[in-house]
Amino acid sequence: MHRKTKDYLDEIDFWQKARARLLQQAAQLRRHQGDAVTPDVSRALLDDLLHKCGLDTLHRARDRAGQHGPETTGNPPPRDPLD
Repeated sequence: MHRKTKDYLDEIDFWQKARARLLQQAAQLRRHQGDAVTPDVSRALLDDLLHKCGLDTLHRARDRAGQHGPETTGNPPPRDPLD
């Protein structure tokens, strides 16, 4: 098998497992969430869950991008089609 194909399949497998872990953790949180949770506590639970799944850096990057607005996300401006 070609190395790039294997890397691609490994990447897909990683994200599928991360998604499954995230869904499982979310289901557990829903089952054990009998009392109303304050926003700070639910934010801490979400951060902990994302950290366990290895998605915390992705979540923090999205939060930072949202604080500065969509125009400062680091994406280049659209190019003129006539260029």
